[in-house]
Amino acid sequence: VTNDYSFDSWMQQLEAIKSKGYETIFPGHGQPTDSSVCDTMIETLQFMKSVFETAADGAEFKQRVMEKYPTYKVVDMLDLSAFMLYSQPYGS
Repeated sequence: VTNDYSFDSWMQQLEAIKSKGYETIFPGHGQPTDSSVCDTMIETLQFMKSVFETAADGAEFKQRVMEKYPTYKVVDMLDLSAFMLYSQPYGS
């Protein structure tokens, strides 16, 4: 594992979007909202990055994210992310 992943660049892009002062943001998942969604997304990414840095594998990554965000609606994306981050398949 090289730890060369997009967490930081993703958060930097969200900061850049937030700094533009847009009144309406169309997130990839969910309803149109205001730019405060950027802060929420950054906090989520910071948490996921910390989990990635400490979890033993993709299964633990998914479990810990689901514990923090039990209403997360795109669970299949967590499976895909875990597979890509840990480069190993695992059971759901």
